[in-house]
Amino acid sequence: MNVFLQRHAASVIGVLHGFDRLLFRGTQRLLATAAGLMHYLWSAQVLLKNFGDWSQSLTEQVRSASEQVMRDANRPLIYLRDASASKEQMARQIARDDGIKTGPVCLLSSVEPCWSYEIHRSRSERKLILEPRYRKCLHLYHYRIHPQLGLMHARVQTWLPFTMKLCLNGREWLGRPLECYWSVDQSEWASDVMFKSPAALAGIYPKLIRQGITTLGSVEVMRFLGQRLTATGQINGHFAGEVVSDLRQRPEGMRLKHRVNANSVKMYDKQGSVLRVETTINNPRDLKVFRGTEAEPQKKRWRPMRKGVADLHRRAEVSQSSNERYLGALGAMDCQASVGEVLEPLGQAIQVRGRRYRGLRVMEAEDGKLLAAVGRGEFAINGFRNRDIRVLLMGAEARGAEEKRRRSGRISRRLALLRAHGLIRRVSKTRRWMLTGKGQQVVTLLSVAKAASAKPLMEKAA
Repeated sequence: MNVFLQRHAASVIGVLHGFDRLLFRGTQRLLATAAGLMHYLWSAQVLLKNFGDWSQSLTEQVRSASEQVMRDANRPLIYLRDASASKEQMARQIARDDGIKTGPVCLLSSVEPCWSYEIHRSRSERKLILEPRYRKCLHLYHYRIHPQLGLMHARVQTWLPFTMKLCLNGREWLGRPLECYWSVDQSEWASDVMFKSPAALAGIYPKLIRQGITTLGSVEVMRFLGQRLTATGQINGHFAGEVVSDLRQRPEGMRLKHRVNANSVKMYDKQGSVLRVETTINNPRDLKVFRGTEAEPQKKRWRPMRKGVADLHRRAEVSQSSNERYLGALGAMDCQASVGEVLEPLGQAIQVRGRRYRGLRVMEAEDGKLLAAVGRGEFAINGFRNRDIRVLLMGAEARGAEEKRRRSGRISRRLALLRAHGLIRRVSKTRRWMLTGKGQQVVTLLSVAKAASAKPLMEKAA
């Protein structure tokens, strides 16, 4: 990212990072599973044959209480026959028409799909069984304007298990003293690069779009989003998802989006003079967080990221890293200097603290494979260790202790060489390393150069 900012320093005013859109999910954990609900029904002495009437009475209570809040505030209750209609746009229009600056705006309702429960009779077991089912029910959207967070809404499911979603913009934190288990269904982390004028951004944006759509392939997109690649830097054969890049014309401008399964990173021009890069996470389990478990919080290791708000800090770190890698890649590709001018200094021997280090031979197999290894996507977020690079370059770990020490020493010397040339740095208080801004630029340039077609290069050289 620093490469991109340095490249356009004369046109950029500043950068703002933060969550753009957060979709929290509130779950009553006891009611969220059939076993938990059965336990609750037993404690409440509700027979399964009476489940329908009992659950319907709860639905009426939820609906009545929700509607009463808006009636007390003299705000409109609107039923939408088309569930796909833009509810936020409608709420904003109502707020403008009625001059609402803070407080309740309206209650919108529509029938939408949901997970709920139903009773059916098992012929084999000859008894009633409670099972989760994908159904449709009425959902209530409470829109209000918060003094600090602006327009926000709560979506309430009116059937068991009464799941609630809260959507807001900004960086405020939800208060902890709530009974629900809060999770983040979707997050959008935006990095806004503010240019001095719309003309300054318009002058480079078409080129950024062209570079992004033509040179950022599936491998690069998976690197941005922290996905693991093979030892040769290719997509793992066990990867069963999809990687998609698409370009779309929006009312406010052109948008380029890259998606790996349910997570994505996109770029678009916002309000004329703002270049926004935004990482959206819908499925955090594709990513990792260093944590313990609820039963053993001190037993920490890298585990799949959860939707719970406890991992929100890690979600922000991963999203910020994704945005920085994307802008860094664009900055490297937008470099006005030739590849040779960027890489040539690395080929010169240097002195660091009285010790001489040879120059790098980036186009040769040994150093080229080393740079490709340290630049892999899975290391972009958590960094890499000597062992990680050792396995990639030398294969499976050696069985003998002496051979293992020999290999480890060789990799240590090669990492020291990269550090001396300013391409990697040590992560504080760990045994991990990460690429520097200069290292990201070099790795990206090499990747693009290797992927480039020879024909257009020869035509330009002719």
